[in-house]
Amino acid sequence: MHPFTLIQVGMHSDASDGGVDRYFWELNQGLQRIASNLDIRRFFFGKATPAAQEAPGHRSLGRADLPLPRRLFLLRQRILKTPDFDSGRFVLASHFPLYALPLLPEFSKLTHVIHFHGPWAQESSLHGQNKLRVLAKKTVEHLVYRTGSAFITDSSAFRNLLVSEYGVRPEKVHAILPAVNTSRFQPSDRSASRDLLDWPRKRRIIFCVRRLVERMGIEALVAAFGSIAARHSDVCLFVAGQGPLRGMLESRISSLGLGDRVRLLGFLPDSSLPAAYQAADISIVPSQSLEGFGLTTVESLACGTPVLVTPVGGLPEVIRPLAPSCILPGAKSDQIAEGLNAFLAGELTMPAAAECVEYVQQYFTWERVAGQVLTIYRSAFRAKHGAP
Repeated sequence: MHPFTLIQVGMHSDASDGGVDRYFWELNQGLQRIASNLDIRRFFFGKATPAAQEAPGHRSLGRADLPLPRRLFLLRQRILKTPDFDSGRFVLASHFPLYALPLLPEFSKLTHVIHFHGPWAQESSLHGQNKLRVLAKKTVEHLVYRTGSAFITDSSAFRNLLVSEYGVRPEKVHAILPAVNTSRFQPSDRSASRDLLDWPRKRRIIFCVRRLVERMGIEALVAAFGSIAARHSDVCLFVAGQGPLRGMLESRISSLGLGDRVRLLGFLPDSSLPAAYQAADISIVPSQSLEGFGLTTVESLACGTPVLVTPVGGLPEVIRPLAPSCILPGAKSDQIAEGLNAFLAGELTMPAAAECVEYVQQYFTWERVAGQVLTIYRSAFRAKHGAP
């Protein structure tokens, strides 16, 4: 029997809503598999009514489109007013600083482990939000992070950022690279996957799945592809994702005369992602900044498809032990073009599909990650309450 009850505060009920949501649900499933006697209570907002989403350990707080004050009120009401709530035997793991905010007055007694998935205010600033909103988000981050008993980051790059930008003590921060669901993301026949997606069989395909915002590097990727397209007439670039840059990207693709070779696929359902990785000759992650881990990197490798990444954030940490040659020389369009051209010309040493899969199965399973995370929860709880 575990000495504590674990409260996990996430964002949304649907793991396909983004990387943080996928991490939240996959981690919790991993924790349940390795510690079946651990009492885990998961709080989140959903797309349906709460009653429709209740399950053992699940606590739907309401619809995700509720007004923000209402959501914050529900978080405080449902967690702190739980009949058996006891700050002396509860560990709270939060995954989004805003949703930890309503619990602030009680944090002095509660063991609080913060999963840091990225600098919320900095990302908003890069996306062009006004300075007042960015300042408000920064304030929320600092208020919440002061209460952390321990922190878990997705990479050493984000560990360093948390220490340097937020003043968190280094000994409190633990970098644990996330994992991938290898029962979903696994190799399959490339031709069959292309038929399933209605992708051309006889073209080489570069695949990228990213939100269409500036820091994800899609502009640089399209420019890079445009500069090498004439040398590799059998190659197509397929980009999955939504975002405010779509109109500009469509115009850019048209002006380059690449309308028949660059596809913006729009939203790709989570259920179709494995087939997309399986169908591609290679994936690419062209991030420009604030990339903590890049879950798409490991998802692609798990499907046996190698990945080219820019040397940004935690991306090199993921790929370097397997294939240093897959790290592009830089994040600018000409540097991405250089790497793409080398791959397409057969000048890069690439890992075989079996090597990619073996690497993921050895280092990036959720059981392995859940075990490391649970150790930190236990240590934080013991330290908080003076146990050895």
